[in-house]
Amino acid sequence: MKKMELPKTREEFEARAALYVFLQEIEQYLTIKSGFNMYGTRSVKQTKENTING
Repeated sequence: MKKMELPKTREEFEARAALYVFLQEIEQYLTIKSGFNMYGTRSVKQTKENTING
């Protein structure tokens, strides 16, 4: 996105802003999802890290 030229209209700016927010939410979702196993429970690694880090 950094290499794209700046938006020319407000509509283009708003569309790009919405895309940026969407990408941030997907990244956050994937980060959270990576801490769970296929059964929907927290992985042992995550549980141990949380116990150690409090």
